[in-house]
Amino acid sequence: MGGGRVIRVHRRDLPSPDGCRWCGDDPGHHGSQWVASAGLHTWEAPTPQQRLMRMKARRAARQAGAATKDAAPRPARD
Repeated sequence: MGGGRVIRVHRRDLPSPDGCRWCGDDPGHHGSQWVASAGLHTWEAPTPQQRLMRMKARRAARQAGAATKDAAPRPARD
């Protein structure tokens, strides 16, 4: 993803690997949307590099969540 435009995605969750190249929304409910990096756009396939980075980010988040759950103290039983 180097050398081109900078893409900033403002989402609460991680985009799916098949989310829009510009905003990360899934193709099934995208429609026309506006974002500062691309303006008004319709869904566009992510680049192979974006897909790979999204998959790696989602895996890392899952592993971090699993580690956090394992480290959390267990409630005491009565």
